[in-house]
Amino acid sequence: MADPIITYQNYGVPSHIVNLEDKQIVFPEDDDSDIIIVNEDYNRNSIEQNTVQNLKELDDIESTTTVRFHEAPDANEYVWMTTEWSPCNAPCGQVGHEVRGAVCQHKTHNSTTTVETEECISRGAKPPSVLRECHTGECATWRTAPWSPVRCLASGAAVSRRRVECTSENGTVLSDGSCDSSSRPEKIRREETRCKPSWTVGAWSRCVGQCGGRGRQHRLLRCVWAAGGARAHRARQAGAGAACEGMRRPAVSRACAVHTCTTRDGVCRDSSRFCENVRAMNMCALRPYKEQCCKTCQH
Repeated sequence: MADPIITYQNYGVPSHIVNLEDKQIVFPEDDDSDIIIVNEDYNRNSIEQNTVQNLKELDDIESTTTVRFHEAPDANEYVWMTTEWSPCNAPCGQVGHEVRGAVCQHKTHNSTTTVETEECISRGAKPPSVLRECHTGECATWRTAPWSPVRCLASGAAVSRRRVECTSENGTVLSDGSCDSSSRPEKIRREETRCKPSWTVGAWSRCVGQCGGRGRQHRLLRCVWAAGGARAHRARQAGAGAACEGMRRPAVSRACAVHTCTTRDGVCRDSSRFCENVRAMNMCALRPYKEQCCKTCQH
């Protein structure tokens, strides 16, 4: 039975172990590397290459195995260390390159030192790639919607708005960061012509008065900024405060005829014993009382 295999770090170079009856011969595939003989006392000895060749030809070789040495506590190690890849330098839709840095480091059991790259290369450590191709994907572009009707701000400025989106070539909406911010179209446009103050009125209220008599109607009046042109938007008009002073003021009240008060059966009569009190308190203008005191409220 061959002795247990004891292996040593040799900078990661694949090596062979030849199991003999009384010893093991360990030799790397690299002809320039040292040969290690491991016997029951775990001694290391260097032998000549021709001796190894002779031993390999002996009839009593039991087996040959390819292994990679493990690191011994006092072994030195030369390894490549790399940085992260840089961003791709290609414009959208094109092929570019990414780069990264690589240094050779000498590691021991208690320290790590950056050394010349030849230290790694001379020991068979292949340098890592520091340049690779990359693709940035489809080009993203800004897409705009039509301008909205003109709106007036509280300051009297006239502006229009539109929706601006960043989209891919197939129309998918992306985050704004996917497009070039320096070429983003404007979302708000200030019109050259300012808004003008104007009176705006609401609808007339219901006619209020005694049944069958004369009453009055009222409506709301506001001073607002109005944009000129057919595209002016009046859904939400900004108040103009006192800017309408000196302008002709529309009427906010007018006379009207009150319909004759009737009960549900069409006959005008009192249905409450408090109708005289209703008339004395001038409550006939209120519809519920007019209906209950139709006859009294007519006089």
